[in-house]
Amino acid sequence: MAGKSKRNALVFDGAGVAEQIEHAKNAPNHKAAYGGDAKAALWFVKDSGAYLMSNGQPPLHDATEHANSPMGNAPAKVVYAKGYGPEDDYQALREACGGDDFVEILPLETFTEQMVADFKAGRANVEITMTAKDIRIEVVTLVAVRKP
Repeated sequence: MAGKSKRNALVFDGAGVAEQIEHAKNAPNHKAAYGGDAKAALWFVKDSGAYLMSNGQPPLHDATEHANSPMGNAPAKVVYAKGYGPEDDYQALREACGGDDFVEILPLETFTEQMVADFKAGRANVEITMTAKDIRIEVVTLVAVRKP
């Protein structure tokens, strides 16, 4: 993750993150990243986009996409950071995450039951900020604005 010392914040939809957490928690098996432990976790991935995904096996799929896949092998369902999906500007992705592809393991213990409840209820999102030396994960509470 060489490059600038300060990176842009990546924002992930809380409801989508909750779905990934629940899948990882309830899956019968888990895939290890880079030969590590196969414990339930979320993976923070950067390749053609920046996204979070469950390491649970079998993978989480979008039901419609999976049903319409001729071989039944639709790609795993993931939660892309807002503005950093495969159809978005790759240069912006490189500036936010660096040029190298990676997988970072986020243990499920990172997310409390209250956080997951807030994600499911649409009250919070996940924000990841990266520097050349570390990754910071924050829960951002969404505030409803009332019109007079």
